[in-house]
Amino acid sequence: MPDTPVRADWKKIDRTLRRLGRARAAHDHEEGRWLLAARRARVHLHLGLGSFAEYVDRILGYDARAMIERLRVAEMLERLPALSNALASGSIVWSAAREISRVATAETEVAWLEATNGRTVRDIEAMVAGRRPGDLPTTPADPALSKRVLRFEMRPEAVALFLEAVSRLRRDVDASLTEEEALVEMARRVLGPAGSTDRAPFQVALTVCERCDRAFQNGRGDDIEVGPEIAEQASCDAQLIGRVDGNGTAGGVPRATQTIPPAVRRAVVRRDHGRCVVPGCRNSIWVEVHHITPRNEGGGHEPNGLVLLCGTHHRMLHRGYLWIEGTVSSGLSFRHADGSLYGELPSAAVVESTVRAFAALRGQGLGETAARLAVARAGLDGAGEEGTATVRRRTALGRSLVLREPLAAYSTRTHVGALARL
Repeated sequence: MPDTPVRADWKKIDRTLRRLGRARAAHDHEEGRWLLAARRARVHLHLGLGSFAEYVDRILGYDARAMIERLRVAEMLERLPALSNALASGSIVWSAAREISRVATAETEVAWLEATNGRTVRDIEAMVAGRRPGDLPTTPADPALSKRVLRFEMRPEAVALFLEAVSRLRRDVDASLTEEEALVEMARRVLGPAGSTDRAPFQVALTVCERCDRAFQNGRGDDIEVGPEIAEQASCDAQLIGRVDGNGTAGGVPRATQTIPPAVRRAVVRRDHGRCVVPGCRNSIWVEVHHITPRNEGGGHEPNGLVLLCGTHHRMLHRGYLWIEGTVSSGLSFRHADGSLYGELPSAAVVESTVRAFAALRGQGLGETAARLAVARAGLDGAGEEGTATVRRRTALGRSLVLREPLAAYSTRTHVGALARL
């Protein structure tokens, strides 16, 4: 009588599972190739089915999300021969290939395979988190890119309510609001005292290390690292409670203070009519006060240097996607990351290069103004990784940069290569 899994020797069980694992990896590789072929041949139409998703559901049992991810990985494997061979040979499992394919390129895939050799899928997920396509395993992670996954099982009526709430927010705030941004907006409306003009619109616990300036946001008991732009956004319009380790005051209980005096905040909110000042923005529900000159660069609380921004535009500004210059009395200038006036259609390639270079410089400790000036002078005409590396090299001494001219004078579309003058 042949061995059954229950009666087999443990070593035989181990050998069998290893063999099945390699076979499954090869099967996943082959399945991906044929899935791509089926989509390109539009097989579902030849069978009279309504969609390719329906075809895959009936043949393989994958829902739409799983199908899309399988197709994405298969497409990436066509461009990543080393990763493709590793999956086909069973050297790695499909879940590992899925994660590596998020960041690997033809130039970096070997480095990623070497770095992840022997690691669990959970380990690889952590290595990939916070990194962009083209980054190496040794590239410092950007906390702003570390996405977290929330999964809910909801009754049909709850799903309908959520979708209706998202639809309402898109009407009230922005038609292009993503589901993530909608959830953030919902959380703000729950956490904040609506209608108050004296204080920041909501409260979150944010801890900034005095030695390294790393910032951590508390969420249900866990400290989650966030990017420097989140700390800077909070410092514009926050309530400070000082040290919380008992060393901040004689009594060990720090006294809370507002970064912006309540009277000044009220004046700014009234002057800006309680709405985001970015042209075309209609958000007037959850707005924050922004310091045009960053606080850590000497920006004060004079109303002439303060403006109201919605949470999305405030976040985009501190991430380098939006630039604001001037003062309220002299006039404000709003520009996209490529230097074009806000509202014009920006160059996607230049925006991507500019934002990546800005984040790299900020990660090296440059202040916002110096980083913006360096990037604007560099003229990153869609230069990608090479352009980012150039800015890093040429601004090695950039910590002493002082903004002497408006950033508008350094539009990346018209000052290509100007960084050589630094």
